[in-house]
Amino acid sequence: MSPSNRGFEVDGVLLVTGGASGIGRAIAEAFAAEGARGVHLCDMNKDLLEEVAQDLKFYAANPAFEVIYSLMDVTKPEDCEKAVADTVAKWNRLDYAVNCAGITKPRTAIGDYSIADYQAIVDVNLSGVFYGMQAQLKQLEKQGVKKSSSHDGIPGDRGCIVNIGSICGVVGQAELGPYVATKHGVLGLTKTAAEEYGPKNIRVNAVSPGYILTPFIKTERQFAALKKIADDKVPQRRSGYAQEIAAAVLFVASPRASFITGANIPVDGGMSARA
Repeated sequence: MSPSNRGFEVDGVLLVTGGASGIGRAIAEAFAAEGARGVHLCDMNKDLLEEVAQDLKFYAANPAFEVIYSLMDVTKPEDCEKAVADTVAKWNRLDYAVNCAGITKPRTAIGDYSIADYQAIVDVNLSGVFYGMQAQLKQLEKQGVKKSSSHDGIPGDRGCIVNIGSICGVVGQAELGPYVATKHGVLGLTKTAAEEYGPKNIRVNAVSPGYILTPFIKTERQFAALKKIADDKVPQRRSGYAQEIAAAVLFVASPRASFITGANIPVDGGMSARA
C-alpha cells in the first residue's frame, strides 16, 4: 500500500439530506474540510441552507470546492430523484450519499400514540431513506468504479451510501415506539442493500448515534434530561457531539473503509455494548 498523507481521501461529491443543521451540517463541514470537491445540501429550511452553503466555503480544503443546495422533502420520491439528478448535472457523478434527514415527535406509549404522528415519523425516517436510496443506487449503478490512489491493488467502488441510524435501531426505548421502529427499519434496508449491491462495487453502511447534543436540544429541561441519561446509561458518562458522528461517516464513506459494507457503526459512548 502506498503511503498517503491525504487523510480520509474523500475528494469526490457528497449529497446529504438534512444538511442544514445538526448532524447533517457537521457531516457537510467535515467533508468540505477533508477535501471534497462538491457538496449538495438538501433540506426543507431555505434560510439555514443558505447559511450553511456560505459557511462551507470557509471549511473547504479543495481549491475547486463548490456547493449547491436544494429545498427537498424526503417524503416525496420525485424530490429524492431530483436531488440526485441535480448533483450529477453539476458534477457528473455522485460519490457519497448520506441520508440524514429525520424527525421525532412528543414521547408517549404506543397505545396513546396519534396515528398522524406515527405516520409522519415513518414517512420521513423510513420511507424517506428508502426513496433516497432508490434514487442514489440507480445513479451509482450507472457510473464507473473510482479507485483510491493510495490503495494499491484494492478495487475501488462506484460510490457509497451512509444511512444515519440511531441507538434506537438496536434497542427498545419506552415512549418512542414509532421512532424505534423506523430506525430498526433503516438498519434492515442498509444490510439488504449491501447484500444486493455489493457485487456491483457499491457499499452501503449505517452510522448510529447515541444521545447527541444537537439544535433539537434547546431548553434547560432538555439539557438536564440529556445529562441524566448520559450519567445513567452511557459508559463514557457524557453526550456526544455532531462532529463525532461526522468523523465516523467520513471514515465509513472513505477508501479507508473499502472492505466495509452492510455494517452499523455505533457512535454512542458505549451504550450499545449493553444491548
